[in-house]
Amino acid sequence: MRIITVSNQKGGCGKTTTVINLGASLGQLGRKVLIIDMDPQGHAGIGLGILPDQITRTMYDVLCSDSLDLSLEDIILPVNDNLFLAPSNITLSALEQKFSGLDRREEQLKNCLIDVYDEYDYIFIDTPPSVGLLTFNALRACREVIIPIDSSYFGLHGLGKLLETIIVLNERLDNSIRFRALATLYDKRTKVSVDVLQSIQKLFSDKTFNSVISLNVKLKEAVGLGLPVIDYDPDSAGAMDYLNLAKEIIAEENDIEIKRVALALKQLNTSNTEEAMSYAPKFVDGGILFSLKAMQAKSVMIAGDFNNWTPDNSDGFNRDDKGVWSKVLQLNSGLYQYKLIIDGRWVTDPNNPIKVQSPFGGSNSVLVVK
Repeated sequence: MRIITVSNQKGGCGKTTTVINLGASLGQLGRKVLIIDMDPQGHAGIGLGILPDQITRTMYDVLCSDSLDLSLEDIILPVNDNLFLAPSNITLSALEQKFSGLDRREEQLKNCLIDVYDEYDYIFIDTPPSVGLLTFNALRACREVIIPIDSSYFGLHGLGKLLETIIVLNERLDNSIRFRALATLYDKRTKVSVDVLQSIQKLFSDKTFNSVISLNVKLKEAVGLGLPVIDYDPDSAGAMDYLNLAKEIIAEENDIEIKRVALALKQLNTSNTEEAMSYAPKFVDGGILFSLKAMQAKSVMIAGDFNNWTPDNSDGFNRDDKGVWSKVLQLNSGLYQYKLIIDGRWVTDPNNPIKVQSPFGGSNSVLVVK
């Protein structure tokens, strides 16, 4: 699953238009997509034809829920077979005041996404035209950012604050938010658009999408009818532009997976501590043996993409008289991400040096089964 935030503090640059039409295009190409509206204007719902009376609960209700009774899954509305929306409205603007003084308030959205882990191929997060708490939550929850930049002389103005926020997050969390620029509202007939596109390509270099979203009246007409442009006029230039962008993003999927495997193998080859070698996952008769020495622990469990990150009693470890906990799992060939749960606390496997960034922050342990 890829979680992508679409953000720019400048209004009118095509953020919501991109979220709606890119999501719909990916859906038509067979990907299951969830759009999360973190903009109090609620334009994502309007652009997808979701009427106000269809919205009974919003992202505000989920983020401010004081109990486990309301989850993100409870508010999601279907648009079609492959496209879904978690809506918002003006009440979300009260979130910053609601969370004033709350510890780790910038991680509320990231925590909510656990409810839908592995349910979707893509999650797109629409953000307001500002770099406040709502946008910060969106950036904290993702690993990729698309920055739409309209082809005007004001298009590049003010990007510094957003880029600075991304850099600070990368440094503070010791991870990498991958960002790319997308030229929007491009009119090849005007010198302004041509000049701005060249400036975008020069400033962002290889962090610029090859796809360009042209100025197209069909995009505006589609929004007015509450339809993605690919449903309203699939032969229009706007539909073709977003379909090409979707194909460009899909083409990255294998490359991203290859990079994850390469990083995992690199970490494995550079680790040779005796403790890691003693208790690291290993092949035994019957499957893969996971081990952990934890004398004071009362329970150890394992969760990963092999059990949908939902452990039950069968995923518990057994303890010997030396305080070594162990579990044998039967796994088919593939790349698996997992964590150990020690007395209810989710941690990476301390004896496995192979780790990748988790979509929710921090790291997951990785196991390659050949």
